[in-house]
Amino acid sequence: MKKHSLLFTIVLLIGISLEAQESIDQKWYLQPSAFFFDLSKASTETNIGGSDLPGENISFSNSTVPGVGIGYFVNTNISIHTVIAYPPSTTAEGKNNLEGQTAGEVTYAPFAISGLYHYRLGDFQPFLGGGFAYAVILDAEDGDVSDIEADNAFGFIIRGGFDYMVNNSWGASLSVNRLFIDTEITGDAGGAPAKVDASLNPWVYSIGVIYRR
Repeated sequence: MKKHSLLFTIVLLIGISLEAQESIDQKWYLQPSAFFFDLSKASTETNIGGSDLPGENISFSNSTVPGVGIGYFVNTNISIHTVIAYPPSTTAEGKNNLEGQTAGEVTYAPFAISGLYHYRLGDFQPFLGGGFAYAVILDAEDGDVSDIEADNAFGFIIRGGFDYMVNNSWGASLSVNRLFIDTEITGDAGGAPAKVDASLNPWVYSIGVIYRR
């Protein structure tokens, strides 16, 4: 899936360069939105003291934060889009073999840039695209595991949704995003080194307004 996301992004960027000659008056847009980060489908591999624990043993909590999408129309149908959100936090909870344990909490700053294709269907304007994502770890707080550290993560994003324009400048906006991001979390579990390899791959949903100028 990651290879497909990268290929899709390359093809879209080539399309941008080929179609850039078609311009429009309203090039910039803002999308103030609420973003819901759903990490319920994350998968993990846990190693404590050099031994792998069988099955899934860590889950991550979801969060909702404010943010804004900023976009620039290259032409009528294609835009470059980036998202900046207030740093969300997620709590790593134990399950199965680690039931009842709380590993700790991680706060991160997500960033994404995408190429989007917009379908102009009157007021209803769907969009679809993909690009690159990056998460910077801002803080890691210990729980039952001490000395927690988490790696910054690079990955890919697939983004789809629609804008519904009320007038020439304002409208409503909704999107569904899938990020493909892996990270490594390490710490000390009662004197034993602990490591979690996590494929977070969150679904991110946003709802808000759009302003074009």
